[in-house]
Amino acid sequence: MAFDWNQYIDVGRELCSKKEQKYIRAGISRAYYGLYNKLRLHKGLTTRYRPHKELIDKLLLAEIFEEEADLSFYLQQLKKFREESDYDGIQVVDERYSKDFWLRFDTALEIFEKNK
Repeated sequence: MAFDWNQYIDVGRELCSKKEQKYIRAGISRAYYGLYNKLRLHKGLTTRYRPHKELIDKLLLAEIFEEEADLSFYLQQLKKFREESDYDGIQVVDERYSKDFWLRFDTALEIFEKNK
């Protein structure tokens, strides 16, 4: 049975609700990968070389529905949040940062769910 990437999103929400930086960082990463994998599968892409850029570029073409270009934009923003959370030890990752991430994330997820 295929893994349900919504479970990653759920784990991300749960971790971000703990309000400590270590949990928020991990939660943002899990949620991003949950959405990334849902979109990747939707576009029929594998996890080969430069998969994030490939997916962002493919969504920009809006081949299946018009708002895919919007998803490309949001995924780029969310990827930046994820990279800062995973790699930037100086970036403050707090409740406000988490709120900004989830605002964009929920918009992207809503666009995808409405059009898939």
